[in-house]
Amino acid sequence: MAARLWPLVRDVLVWTKAPMLFRNELVAVDGLAGEARAAEPGEVKRVGSDPVIVPLAADGGARVEVAAAGDDRGRAPGLLAVSAPPPSR
Repeated sequence: MAARLWPLVRDVLVWTKAPMLFRNELVAVDGLAGEARAAEPGEVKRVGSDPVIVPLAADGGARVEVAAAGDDRGRAPGLLAVSAPPPSR
């Protein structure tokens, strides 16, 4: 049996931090951490009307919340909504 040359690929959240936009942050995401919820008034800005918050379970037990426009509620989780559980390490 051949040795594994590449680690298993996982879902990765990538965002560029403001204000300088000089570097990206990478977070390994294990899957959804719950259902999408409506954002509280003033919680999210510049995302459009009726924004939603999608909670993601990140590596090491952390939780990341991603905001999306209400019109994109069904698309916001992406493949995480239908993906299989992450492989055991």
